[in-house]
Amino acid sequence: MRLTVHAEMRSQQRAIPPALIEVIRTYGSPTPARRGCTRYLLDRHSIALACEGGRRLSARLERHRGAWLVAGPDD
Repeated sequence: MRLTVHAEMRSQQRAIPPALIEVIRTYGSPTPARRGCTRYLLDRHSIALACEGGRRLSARLERHRGAWLVAGPDD
């Protein structure tokens, strides 16, 4: 997934590593956004899917619960 300059800047400001962006994109709960885009939210359900019982990973992701990203219609 390629990031816009704005997305790169915001992820650096919020200390969101690239691996977390991939987790959100893969497991995040999707909802429609404007202009054909999709918003992916890291919620309890998506954390459970990503971890499947891995408590250590779950604790790390839990710190970022509520993080979200918007993917364009071509992503």
